[in-house]
Amino acid sequence: MSKKMHIASFFFLIALVLFSFSCGAQRTFQTAPPTEGLARYVIIEVPDFKSSLGFLPPDTFWSIPNEITEKLRREQIFTGVSRSPVDLSEGVVILEGTIVELTPKEWYEQAVRTVKVVADVRFVDKTENRVVAEAKFEGTSKAGAVSGGVPFAYSRLVDEIVRYIKLNYTP
Repeated sequence: MSKKMHIASFFFLIALVLFSFSCGAQRTFQTAPPTEGLARYVIIEVPDFKSSLGFLPPDTFWSIPNEITEKLRREQIFTGVSRSPVDLSEGVVILEGTIVELTPKEWYEQAVRTVKVVADVRFVDKTENRVVAEAKFEGTSKAGAVSGGVPFAYSRLVDEIVRYIKLNYTP
């Protein structure tokens, strides 16, 4: 009986350690706070992200915007959420994202080390072509592949961006 308790305790401890490693940090650094709330916009365009980094996986550029679009549609913050340009310009804000950092760079390091992805995001008023807000977002996945690796870091980045939009969407 005692041996079974020790085995169960051991597996519980392992599960607890793995869970604590899987929780990734999220951070937002607001570089240009919104001059007014994002509530004046009814449509948000989310084009593919860009990057000057040469070693990014090809799905990075479209997977992050796709996930942002899905979450914004579920949250029903905006009347319209589009991955492609819309014909309207009045009441439209464009979310322009640029990946500025992905560490570690090598896939075999990503399997065992903390993965961090950082993106600069600008919210641009489509009518006036001016930046309404700007922030740097960071998503991490601790313990590499054990905690989800690069896809989990992307997901944490998306969570931060959507949270920022929700916080700044005040009528």
